[in-house]
Amino acid sequence: MTFIPGSSTGLSFYGTTTLGGSGYDGVVFQMTYSNGAWSYSEYYGFSGDPDGFGPVDGVTLVGGVVYTMTTKGGSSDYGAVISIQ
Repeated sequence: MTFIPGSSTGLSFYGTTTLGGSGYDGVVFQMTYSNGAWSYSEYYGFSGDPDGFGPVDGVTLVGGVVYTMTTKGGSSDYGAVISIQ
């Protein structure tokens, strides 16, 4: 997993899992520290089509937009670059 700094209002980080989520196609997750404890939330769940599945290489956060890549999916089924707001 790759983690990046998240929210400026609290301590957060984002990461990916290749599998998991409701469709078992992978997720981008967010961990947030608040009141002395970490909480997990599914930030985005992949569905296979059209956004691809199997996110890899973690995430990048630019201007509040999360970017990641997938191993499958996209127009030619070679993967996709996804932006999540």
